[in-house]
Amino acid sequence: MALQAGAGAALVMGRWLLVSTALLGCLYGYLIVSEGVLPCLEYVNIPGILLFIAIWRLAGGYRRELPTIAEGRGDIFPVAVSILRISLGVSLIFLGFSEKILNPHMAMAFLNEFSSVNFMQYFFESFNHRVFILCAGSAEVLFGVIYVLGLVTRLNTIALAFFLVASNSYFFAVGLEHLAWMEFSGHTSLLATALILVVAGRGAPLGARSSVFRGVCVPGGPDKMNRL
Repeated sequence: MALQAGAGAALVMGRWLLVSTALLGCLYGYLIVSEGVLPCLEYVNIPGILLFIAIWRLAGGYRRELPTIAEGRGDIFPVAVSILRISLGVSLIFLGFSEKILNPHMAMAFLNEFSSVNFMQYFFESFNHRVFILCAGSAEVLFGVIYVLGLVTRLNTIALAFFLVASNSYFFAVGLEHLAWMEFSGHTSLLATALILVVAGRGAPLGARSSVFRGVCVPGGPDKMNRL
């Protein structure tokens, strides 16, 4: 926890970025060894964020400051964004299956205590908690698949951010501040990633170097590429 807090503080200050990302990567590797691969796939967006930061940092060589958007980076920045996008998609897919579709017990216990979270029951009488959990998990998987495929990334991100903000706002509205802050802290990395994807788009398309996509990925021109 001390190593994680120290690396997090360094990232917030923008100092020793490569060292911090390497340290957090080692901690993620330790988590895989101690807990197994499958549980860690739910948080594969974390190494995706670390790779994004490391690539972005290395794009400026070993200078102290980070490279600006206007500087020539070739295809480095779109590739970094793609890693960020795909890792988030894979994480959402595994979360949807592991926490809701295949193992709904935890979600059921939560809804039994906070029944009003299932807002669909007020519109459809037959929309019980199990159906709500299945729909929520399916939506999470769908968000992830869209991210992995690189389709309508900005619209997908805006929709995802809306649901994240709505869930946080609900807990604040009903006076459950402790759950609201816990939810917010858990979603911080997702909201930060969403902000990057809204601004940068999908990044480099899959198979950008293949003949199918030749002429689509414009080196040094991510804005043109992201219009697709």
